Amino acid sequence: MPPTQTSNDTPPRARLPRSLAEIRAAEASARREIVELERTIAELERREGPVGDRAMASKREAEKRKAELNVLVQRLREQHDDGQRARRLRLGVAILALVGAGVLAARLVPTMTTGLATTTSAINAATAPFQSSGFGELRTSWGVEPTELSAVKGTCYVAVGSAADGPALLRVQHGFGTVEGRGSVGFCACTAEPIKVTPSGKEPLALRILTSPASAVGGADLFATRDVRPATVIPETVDRACAEDAIDQWMAGRSATEAPAPTPVEAKLAAFGARFVTVARAEDAFAVVPAAAETCFAAIAHDPGDALALRLSGGARPAQPKKGAIAFCTKAARQLSVWRAGRGLVTVFSAPAPRVGGVLGMRDLAERAGAQPTTTWVSAEDLAYDSAATLAASGMSPSLYLEAAALPRASVLAFSTDARSTVVIDAGDPGTVCRPQTVLGTMQALCLETRPGAWSPLTGLPTGSLAAQRPSWMPSAGTFDRPRLERMLDVLSFARRMTLAGFELVTFGGAHATPLGARITGRSGEKEIVAIALGSQAPWVQPLSDGAPWTLDDAPRVVPLPPGQAVDLIATPRPLPLGQREILVWRR
Repeated sequence: MPPTQTSNDTPPRARLPRSLAEIRAAEASARREIVELERTIAELERREGPVGDRAMASKREAEKRKAELNVLVQRLREQHDDGQRARRLRLGVAILALVGAGVLAARLVPTMTTGLATTTSAINAATAPFQSSGFGELRTSWGVEPTELSAVKGTCYVAVGSAADGPALLRVQHGFGTVEGRGSVGFCACTAEPIKVTPSGKEPLALRILTSPASAVGGADLFATRDVRPATVIPETVDRACAEDAIDQWMAGRSATEAPAPTPVEAKLAAFGARFVTVARAEDAFAVVPAAAETCFAAIAHDPGDALALRLSGGARPAQPKKGAIAFCTKAARQLSVWRAGRGLVTVFSAPAPRVGGVLGMRDLAERAGAQPTTTWVSAEDLAYDSAATLAASGMSPSLYLEAAALPRASVLAFSTDARSTVVIDAGDPGTVCRPQTVLGTMQALCLETRPGAWSPLTGLPTGSLAAQRPSWMPSAGTFDRPRLERMLDVLSFARRMTLAGFELVTFGGAHATPLGARITGRSGEKEIVAIALGSQAPWVQPLSDGAPWTLDDAPRVVPLPPGQAVDLIATPRPLPLGQREILVWRR
């Protein structure tokens, strides 16, 4: 049986030494560095407060280097042992030659050489894909004897076996269990533990162990989803925090991918002002969402049969798998990912939260573009921020916001509440109109009241709710004037789309009603306008144009208007008499 072979590749810094003296010196040096790193880690863990937060990155780097050194020490020790065994084996061969085994060797060498060449070629071919994907060779052994090693925390392993008649059967004792697999078995260590790998098959039989940091693999969960993966992957069912941490570390190094050819839904999202950020292709289990503050996202599944879920850093899944799009917003930059059950592409688009109108605005945008009904999520600490973003993008300034005690004066209500909220405004409530209709539990909605204080909850406003006075540009409604309020909700939705497109609602100066519509004068620093008229009677809203008519559901007519010049716009349908309408102008 040939001597044990040890790879000359070493993770992650340099090649392993060759002589036994060099091996002993390298091992001593590595152990000294490990001691120093342990002192550094202990010092970082004693720190508290902001200083400790800044030290987290240094602590992770120290732990990573320590894990690399542990692997190096293990390999140096194994190479030392292998070198000793090789010396003993060479001595035995020499003795055998001296006592007349030459005739027997002459008979066996051709057969052994052919078998060894076949198995060597097979093991090299079987491990090449793993090595190309970033795994380094730790150890190669021959025969049916078990290979034992001490797994290093934060490291993933692949055991690959080849026999004379094909892939070997591998028996891996890992933790408290034993797993068998043919050809290759992969696993990740969440703690330092002994591992025993026993191959079986027709000899010559080769076993090769490969390693990679768990942060480069993504831990046990992502191991099974990689393009190059073992035939059998041992899942991490005990230390889930370790497995989730490996995913987070893997995600931290990812970058956005190139956009695929847009679908009609995605083309509309882009036309509305949303920006493509990343994609999960068919071979990916999820899309990594770039961390961004004060940003909203919409994840769109290309295959309507695919279900999407949202994952937070640490492994929490606040949005469980569900068909349709997902809209979510974050005030602070945080690591998120969208996971897919299926094989279709998943694209992710983004927009600034204060411009799109928070989760409510992002959902409206996705559904207006043609996405399926959308799941929404916003963290508990961002609920009030999300409601404020909805009001801001709808054309309402913070000066209109009311304290809870002033609720009887409110005409506008913005909701962004979590699953603990018990607020429900009945669809038949004569005093309040909401869009979408509020439901028990998690919701984002914008409501208008037929008169101030029409809705007075017994328990007060839930967390994540904001009340506001009626803005001056919104005509006051008569009692129970629900059709008019429904149309005003259309105007607020239109205002959010205009805000995302870079327009600002201006309600003073530069616009005068005319018998057929309005005359609007250009202002300094602005080049384009969009205008509508709000009437006191049905049809309530008349878009203004210098050409073809349009509606709030269409792309608006953007009118070029240089500073100081005036343009006459025509209302469609025919406007109400002067004095019965107000002109709204969005300028850019």
